[in-house]
Amino acid sequence: MVPEMDGKIMNYKIDRAVCINLDRRTDRWAECQPEFAKLWLPVQRYSAISQPNPNKGLCLSTANVIEQAKNDGLSNVLVLEDDIEFIGLENLVDPPADFDLYYWGYVHHSVSTIKVVDRWLQLTSACCGTHAVIYAAHVFQEVIDGLRATSDTIDGHLWKTFQHRGKVYCTNPMVAVQRNSHSDLSDEAYRHFMRDCIVNQYSAFAVNQGARPLSA
Repeated sequence: MVPEMDGKIMNYKIDRAVCINLDRRTDRWAECQPEFAKLWLPVQRYSAISQPNPNKGLCLSTANVIEQAKNDGLSNVLVLEDDIEFIGLENLVDPPADFDLYYWGYVHHSVSTIKVVDRWLQLTSACCGTHAVIYAAHVFQEVIDGLRATSDTIDGHLWKTFQHRGKVYCTNPMVAVQRNSHSDLSDEAYRHFMRDCIVNQYSAFAVNQGARPLSA
C-alpha cells in the first residue's frame, strides 16, 4: 500500500527496490523481512561483493545494482542496505522532478548544510548515510563510474561528488534509520553512535520544522 499523508498519496513511482546483502549475513536478511513488509513494492536481493575492504565492497555492490537498473532502462532505483529500519513511511512525499539523489535516512554534517524546502522535504549539501537512497537515471553512469574508481567510502564519495550541486534531497522527517545490528563495515560503538545521531537529529531538527511524530 502506498503511504498516505494528510489525504495525499506519494505518486512518485519507484521502478525497483534492491537490498544489498552479503551471502554470509543470513541473519540480516531475515531481520529485513518485517521492514520490507512495510513497503508497498517488492524488494529484490543483491548478493553483495565481499572484499577485504568492506567499504569498497559496498561501493562496488551499489555500482552493480545501479548498472543493472541502467541496463534495464529504469528511471530510478531505490538501494537499501541490510540494516534498514523504516520508521515513518507515511511522511514520504514525491522528490522534485530534477533530483539526483533522494535520501530517506541520513546524518547531516551540520544544520548549516540543510535547506528546508517545505514541511516534508530538505535540500542537503553535506550528509551521510546510504541505507535508503533513490538514484535518478540521469546520474546512473556517473555514480557507477565514481563508485568503481573511488577509494573513499560510499558516503564520502556521494557527499563530495553530488551534494554540492543542489539536487540532493532528504525526507523531512527521515523515514529510515539503521537497526542495531552487527555490522561488517564498522564496530558496534560506532553503530550505536550513528543511530543516536540520527534519532537526535530527527528530534532536534525535523520536529521543530513541523514534521509529524514518528510512527513505528
